[in-house]
Amino acid sequence: MEDHTSISINKLVDALARLAKVTLKVYNNESIMALLGVSERTLRKYREEGYLPYTKIGDKFFYSDEDIRRFLLSNHYDAFRLPKKN
Repeated sequence: MEDHTSISINKLVDALARLAKVTLKVYNNESIMALLGVSERTLRKYREEGYLPYTKIGDKFFYSDEDIRRFLLSNHYDAFRLPKKN
C-alpha cells in the first residue's frame, strides 16, 4: 500500500513541477500599442467598449497573451476574392 501512495505522491509532485514551469506572458499598455500598432486612445477605446479584456492593478493595465489572441481571433475575417468582370 505504501508503494501505491508514494507513486501517487510522486505523480502529484511531477504535475505540480510542470505547472510551476508554465509562465504567463503579460503585456503592458506600451507593448500592446506597439504590437497592435494603435494609439493610447484606441487602446483605451478597446478596453472601455469591452473588446479587449485586461487586468488592472492600481493604475496599470495588463493584457495576457490569451486575451490578445481572443481579441485578434474575434476580429478576424477570412480572405475573399471579388468575382472577375467579363
